[in-house]
Formats: sequence, C-alpha cells, structure tokens
Amino acid sequence: MRMRTLYLTSDLFVTAIQLSAGAALAPANNQSADGVEQAGPVTETCPSGWVWEPDGYMSSGKWRPAHCAPRDAAAP
Repeated sequence: MRMRTLYLTSDLFVTAIQLSAGAALAPANNQSADGVEQAGPVTETCPSGWVWEPDGYMSSGKWRPAHCAPRDAAAP
C-alpha cells in the first residue's frame, strides 16, 4: 500500500513538472509581453505663473518629489 502511494505521488509530481516546464510566464502589472515600454515620457505642465521643479534633495537633506512651484519661489 505504501509503495502504491509512493508511485502515485511521484507520478503526479513528475507530471506536474513536465506540464510547468512548457508554461510561459504571464506579464505582471499590465506589462507588454515583449518587455518594451509602450508609453512615452510624461510631459508635466503647470498652470500659468507656476514652474516645474524636478525632484531632488533640498538643502536640508530631505528628498522632495517633483512638483509645480510658484514662479516667485523658484530658484533662478
């Protein structure tokens, strides 16, 4: 009885490996199958009187993400 169980288990295991060897990976997070980025670069626009400031570290050492800033506050 133990041998039959062992044979059955090993047969199922071998079959599962053979089936999964031919399987293809599914794309994740809506990625295309060929791995090429479909969208172009994002162009940020700010309202009149505002300017786009790229992300970077402030003089205090804290990270600041990119954002629209008033034209008066933007560094020349």
